[in-house]
Amino acid sequence: MGGIIIGAEKKILSCFPPGPALGRITEGAMKAISKSFEIENNPAPTRAAVKHKFDIIMGHAVELRGDLQWGIDRIVDTMPEMLAAARNGGRWEPPADMRKCWVPSDGA
Repeated sequence: MGGIIIGAEKKILSCFPPGPALGRITEGAMKAISKSFEIENNPAPTRAAVKHKFDIIMGHAVELRGDLQWGIDRIVDTMPEMLAAARNGGRWEPPADMRKCWVPSDGA
């Protein structure tokens, strides 16, 4: 059963269309989130906590893919850093020397 796609979901789907791209980014996010909860010694996170971390990651992922043209693998590799920054009360930013795309195409 379909639904109405609005706001953030529309942005996510514009950067990561259904199929392999969306699957890879979602799988990467869930692995980073799971590892983050392990680091925090939180074996039973709430849905709200999982959603909060997912929203952090996907907000960055859309920016990196849409604005900076980063490849999916590069985005997935930085997800743990995104959550570490949030855990420490900050906001992750790509290093100034790494803002430009170094992978012109990842096949997605």
